[in-house]
Amino acid sequence: MKLCKFKECYITASIESLLKLAIEKDDFATQNMLNWFIDEQVEEEANTYLIVEKIKLIGGNGQMLYMLDKELGARSE
Repeated sequence: MKLCKFKECYITASIESLLKLAIEKDDFATQNMLNWFIDEQVEEEANTYLIVEKIKLIGGNGQMLYMLDKELGARSE
């Protein structure tokens, strides 16, 4: 498992464990499906890292935190 403090890293490691099992069992359909999830997790880990870095940069500035919250909220629309 990767040394990472984010939940996304734990999820990625879990998916990778499932992929290793699928490879051992020659389960090609499951390998294909899990590869899609791994690709998604790489993106989610990167997004999580960037958000945390922005929060560190903002610090205790409430106005900037509010702007970041609005930015992140708009992503789901």
